Amino acid sequence: MSKSLLLVLFLLPSFYLYADFENIALIEDTDGSINSSIAMGNTYLSKASCAFFKKYPQNFYIIFYFTTYKTTLFGTPEGWAVKRNIKGIGFDMPTDQSNKYCSSNGRLRHTIKLADISQWPDNPDDAFTSAINGAYNGLEVIGHEVGHLWLVGAKYKDEGGNHCTLRALMPDTQPSGGDCDGYKDSDFGIHYSYYFDSRSVMFGSFIEQTRDNEFKFYNQKRGFSELDQYFMGIRDKSEVNDMLLVETGNISDSSTTPLKKGETKIVIGNPKIINIGQIIAALGQRDPPSDSCHLKGAFAIIYPNKQPPSAAVLQKVENYRKKWEEYYIWATSERGSFDTTLDGSGYGTNNCPAPVNDDAGYKDSTNEDIKEDISYKDGDITDTFQDSNPEDIFDIEKDETTIDINTSDLSDSYLEDNSYKDYDTLTDVGNLEDISIDITIQPDSSIDKSEDSGCSCSLME
Repeated sequence: MSKSLLLVLFLLPSFYLYADFENIALIEDTDGSINSSIAMGNTYLSKASCAFFKKYPQNFYIIFYFTTYKTTLFGTPEGWAVKRNIKGIGFDMPTDQSNKYCSSNGRLRHTIKLADISQWPDNPDDAFTSAINGAYNGLEVIGHEVGHLWLVGAKYKDEGGNHCTLRALMPDTQPSGGDCDGYKDSDFGIHYSYYFDSRSVMFGSFIEQTRDNEFKFYNQKRGFSELDQYFMGIRDKSEVNDMLLVETGNISDSSTTPLKKGETKIVIGNPKIINIGQIIAALGQRDPPSDSCHLKGAFAIIYPNKQPPSAAVLQKVENYRKKWEEYYIWATSERGSFDTTLDGSGYGTNNCPAPVNDDAGYKDSTNEDIKEDISYKDGDITDTFQDSNPEDIFDIEKDETTIDINTSDLSDSYLEDNSYKDYDTLTDVGNLEDISIDITIQPDSSIDKSEDSGCSCSLME
């Protein structure tokens, strides 16, 4: 048997395993620089995105990043708007960090740090206990961070002036003399008030009036409300029904965490009915009035050098990817669809089909700002396999380029910390670990190195 054929036989088990998860993007943090910046969400996500675009096409709208690094203090899910220029939703200051995020065609609009995959429930429909007291399940947490691309900058205007009380007042904030009932707009956060009948992933409550001044607060499965969908550009203003805000005379605790599912609470207050006309009076008309209902996204795993994710981790992220597509349809009242295939092959739904000539995925990955340079040199292919005779040298031939791999240089020392527990499951045959080829991206020379202002939006704010 030839040495080349022998190598192929060793490689096949790993290739087959990873082919089963071909829609999960794998980002190796070779020097640890991505993880070292996790405390700074904007920097972390921009570094992750630049690494992502070295391997994958430029045509995704939103990228979701899990990691196999253990993250504790900075493990809270967080979203950053990369590109947003929509008026009438409460975020009128244009944001464009495309260069910082290596988005050469400007398609990327939002990135999400989902952090350590081990902190997420195995079942995406189960409670996420790492934040907000387990009030949300895994899919609702992802929906929350996606929602921050458009939500929430809501306020309304009536005969009494501007009111920002649809949103939660920042904790311990004192009146500052602004035009929102004595507060500034910035004194209110980017989550709905506990006293707003939002029925949304963006916090707030489910509220029913039981008596004249008595209201039952509760929590159940959350999606994007009618108001949310208007801000997202997938529902017309004429389709947004009136909304209920309970006024208790004290908004200092409006940032209260939503109740857990199954819990109820009786609140005494006065009903305030808000209509979409009052919201438009405060914010102006949404411009543009609508947006694409079909979105292209990608799920990625960031992993330490030479420690690729196990089969169990890949399967867990794959479950989230598939469930997210289903959930998004429900959460948008079947007005939206999400395609998370890496080749952009998703068709969408009958109500929200993929555009006929959509340029997402590999179907249009070429760009004059990106030059693909596949080079073969020392370190390009690492930890290929262990052989019974470590002195052997195997050759891989590709387009007249030969790579010499001396298996005596390969080491398992990094596995001794048990951080890659499913290693044997992944590589039953031949102890195959990982094979990777560097693809160098040549970005546009006009990349702005400055820290552009995005939107740091997390569950804790």
